[in-house]
Amino acid sequence: LKGSRSITCQSNGSWSAASPTCVHLGKNCPDPGRPRNGDVKGLFGFGEKIYYTCDECYELKGPADRQCQADEKWTGTQPTCESVKCSFLQNPANGYVTSNSQQCNNTVQYHCDCGYRLNGSPRRRCQRNGMWTGNEPVCKLKICQDPGTPRRGSKKGNLQVGQTLYYSCDQCYQLRGSPNRTCQCDLSWSGRQPICTAVRCSGLRHPTNGRITEYSRYCGRKQTQFLCYSGYQLRGSRTITCQSDGSWSAVSPTCVEKSCPEPESQKNGIVKGLYSPFRIGEKIYYSCDQCYKLIGPANRQCQADERWTATQPTCEPVTCSLLQYPVNGYLTFNSQQCNSIVQYNCWYGYQLNGSPKRRCQGNGTWTGNEPVCELNSCQDPGTPWRGNKKGILQVGKTLHFSCDQCYQLKGSPNRTCQSDHSWSGRQPTCTAVRCSELHHPTNGRIIAYSRYCGRKQTEFLCYSGYQLRGSRRITCQSDGSWSAASPTCV
Repeated sequence: LKGSRSITCQSNGSWSAASPTCVHLGKNCPDPGRPRNGDVKGLFGFGEKIYYTCDECYELKGPADRQCQADEKWTGTQPTCESVKCSFLQNPANGYVTSNSQQCNNTVQYHCDCGYRLNGSPRRRCQRNGMWTGNEPVCKLKICQDPGTPRRGSKKGNLQVGQTLYYSCDQCYQLRGSPNRTCQCDLSWSGRQPICTAVRCSGLRHPTNGRITEYSRYCGRKQTQFLCYSGYQLRGSRTITCQSDGSWSAVSPTCVEKSCPEPESQKNGIVKGLYSPFRIGEKIYYSCDQCYKLIGPANRQCQADERWTATQPTCEPVTCSLLQYPVNGYLTFNSQQCNSIVQYNCWYGYQLNGSPKRRCQGNGTWTGNEPVCELNSCQDPGTPWRGNKKGILQVGKTLHFSCDQCYQLKGSPNRTCQSDHSWSGRQPTCTAVRCSELHHPTNGRIIAYSRYCGRKQTEFLCYSGYQLRGSRRITCQSDGSWSAASPTCV
C-alpha cells in the first residue's frame, strides 16, 4: 500500500487524504547521494521518484527529478548546484562603483565624482535569480549658489563645481578681494567675494611760486590744473589726470624763473657755463674733444625772448692732408684721421733718410718732415790694374771683374753689394800671364827668350851639323800655355 491505510470524510466534504495505491514490490535503486550545495528527497523503490533542490544562491543544472527503474538504475544523470552570479556592473558616468562583486547576495555601493550628486538608490544587491535589485542610479552635475556681481564690476564664468568665476571692475575702479573664485565640491566658493572701489591718486601740493586751480584725486573726474605766478613759467604739464592704475598722468609741474632752455649736449665736445636755470644774458661756451675741431660759434648767449643766439656748433673730426708715396718707396696705414700713424718704407736697394713714422696731430698737420728714399749702395771697391769691372754699386747688385789680354784674375770674379754695405768675396787683382820655364835643347840653344804673354817670341837655334825639328819660334799665350812644344836638334 502506498498512501494512508485509512481515510475519513471530513466536515467540509473532502477526504482527509488521497486514496492509497498498491505498487509492485521490486528491488530498490541505490542512494544517488546529495549534490554539493543541494539536497535530494524521495524513496528509492521501484517506480519511485526523487527530487533535487539547491541551497540559496545556487541553481540546479540538470534534471529536477529522477525515477527508479526496473533495472535498479535511476533515469537521467546526477544534477549539480552551481553558484548564482549577476551581470558585471559598469561605473556610472561621472562616478564609480565599490565592492563590485557578481556573487549572489553581494551588495555594491554607487558614488559620484566631485561636483556631482547621486540620483537613485546608492546600493544594489545581487539576487538568487541572478538579477540586481533596483535600477542603476545616475550622477547629476551640482552647481554653487550665485555669489553675485560686485557693484561697478562684472564677472565671467559659470556656477558648476570645478569652474571658476573671473571678476573685473569698470574703468576707474579697482578690485579688492579675490579676482578668481572656484566652485568647490562642498558647493562653497574659494577665496573672498571682491568689491570694486573708486581709484584715488596720491594727494598733490601747490607748486612753489604757483598754485592748483582745479583739483580732483579720483579717476574719471575733472582734470587737475596748475598756474604759476607772474615772472615764472610752468615746467611740465599744465593739466594732469588721475588714471585707472592710481597714478597721475604726469608728475606735478614746477614753476621756474624764466630762462633759456637747457642747451643740447655737445657730441664729441663739452658745453661750459652756468648751470640751469640759464638766466637772460648768461653765456655758454663750447669746446671739442681732442682730434675734433669746432665748426660754428664758440659761445652763445641767452636772450630776452628765452632763446639762444646763433645755432649750436658742431665738432667735426680733424683730418690731415693725404700723404703721397715717397719716390722709390711706399706707405703703410695711410689714414688721414687724427692720431693715426703712417709708416714710410723704401723699396729694396733704397734706404730711408728721415723719420720712418709721422702722426696726424690735433691741429690737422703731420709731425716731422717727409723722409726720402735714397739709393742704398756700397763704396766703390776700385778697378784692378790691367783689369776692368761691370755693374752698379746698389745693394743686391753684383760687380763682374775681368782682366786685360795676357793678364789673369786672382780673387773673386764677382762681388755683390750686401745689405750691410759690404762687398762679398775678395777684391781681385790682375797679374801677368807667365808660361812654364823652357830649357836649351840638346845640341842647340835659346837665342831669344820671354816667358810672359804678349812679350817677344822665344827663338831656338841648333849647333852646326844639327837641324831644328819643330817650330823655330814659339809664344807664351794668354792661357799660360806655349803656342807649340819646344823643338829639338837632330
